[in-house]
Amino acid sequence: MTIILNGRVECMRSHQQRTTLQSAGYQYLKTKLEDLVVLAEREFQVVVLAERQLQAAVLTERELQAAVLTEREFQKAVLAAQKETYGAAGREEDGTATEEAEDGTTTEKTKSPTEP
Repeated sequence: MTIILNGRVECMRSHQQRTTLQSAGYQYLKTKLEDLVVLAEREFQVVVLAERQLQAAVLTERELQAAVLTEREFQKAVLAAQKETYGAAGREEDGTATEEAEDGTTTEKTKSPTEP
């Protein structure tokens, strides 16, 4: 009986040789399978870590969006207080006018000395 093991053709002459070669072949396959399992576990851990980092980035993005919304609410509150204090036109005591854009930002316009 002939067997190919690790690229070599081996002739099995006795039961002991066959058993030894079979054991070596099984051990080789077992080692390869164990290596594949270890590699798969490592790749799975990398995927889990990447997923956790992605979730953390999403949470950070949500926190940033919440901060932007809070800033807009603050700007709207300031504008409302200014309108209540200085009138609906938003005219300040120092001659500046405040206008609110559609996106919630405010701009100030200064009255020139020649304007009435």
